[in-house]
Amino acid sequence: MRLKQNRLKAKLAEFLELPLDTVIDLPKIVISGNQQVVIENHRGVIEYEPTIIRVGTKLGELKIAGAELVLVSVLKEELVITGKVGQIEMVDWR
Repeated sequence: MRLKQNRLKAKLAEFLELPLDTVIDLPKIVISGNQQVVIENHRGVIEYEPTIIRVGTKLGELKIAGAELVLVSVLKEELVITGKVGQIEMVDWR
């Protein structure tokens, strides 16, 4: 049932030319060089270390690895990470 709803919402978003991340609540990841990562529509921080940050999303887990990683902002709508980003991995992505 939920899959049907998401398909319908996706088709409606395409017809109305709306971004999928706002209609279906998909995660939106904005990467600025290797210095900053902004994640919208997240489900919270799973792990936080200076070399690794794991974030839950509707589709799975994001694993950000690097050095001197800092959570600058953690809001319900978005999460901002700064530092030397070396790798971003999508774990168990559906």
